[in-house]
Amino acid sequence: MDSSSVPIKNCDLLTWSEILRVSKECAAADKTFPELFEALRPFGYTRQSVANWITKGYIPHYRPAEPRGYEPVKFS
Repeated sequence: MDSSSVPIKNCDLLTWSEILRVSKECAAADKTFPELFEALRPFGYTRQSVANWITKGYIPHYRPAEPRGYEPVKFS
């Protein structure tokens, strides 16, 4: 999927429903977070804003990644 497949309504920013549609299409095609970001970047969205939406659960099709070096605490 490329950004040209996303309809634009007289502005550069997408509506929230369009953002969710793009994220759902990316998830259905097994696209990674960087590929989702690349699909939204032409519309002015930053990597940080897309990551924040995922972290806060606003984009349900993607889950936040585990922090690097993260190991769950094991209690004995």
